[in-house]
Amino acid sequence: MKDFAVPGCIPAAHQDRHIEISYHTLTQYLNEAEAGYQAMNGNNDWLQLPVGRKKRKRVRTPPSTLSDGREAEFQQQEEETIRRESVKKGGHQGEQ
Repeated sequence: MKDFAVPGCIPAAHQDRHIEISYHTLTQYLNEAEAGYQAMNGNNDWLQLPVGRKKRKRVRTPPSTLSDGREAEFQQQEEETIRRESVKKGGHQGEQ
């Protein structure tokens, strides 16, 4: 067991135990582990497109700039939300 286990995961008393599993079970474990490893590392060769198809590059969306009018509209919505929240909590607008 000490040949395959991560150091520190198996108590020292259990490291010299003998384990037997079938060839079929071993290959299943190894195939599952390999698929997980490939998925984690981004090597997705097994997710290939059918022959003749190509993946298109995604067009980058340009960052949108806020016009003065949209900025003012967002500011007004934010202030209204703050007023509503303060009324819900029992406060009144204009009190300090």
